[in-house]
Amino acid sequence: MDHRMSPLCTTVTHSLASFCLKLLSRRYTNMHSWYVRIFVKLWLFQQNQLVSKSLRNAWL
Repeated sequence: MDHRMSPLCTTVTHSLASFCLKLLSRRYTNMHSWYVRIFVKLWLFQQNQLVSKSLRNAWL
């Protein structure tokens, strides 16, 4: 993948995740939404790690 596309993919992924999070928060109780929030944060952190790795590999 072209390294110039990575930031765009990250942005799209983040906006999709936040959109899903809003839907889930509305649909479920507060107890569920904090669980979902933690899950999404962990998932986004993992995605960021992958993107930064691929960026480093692209530049090296």
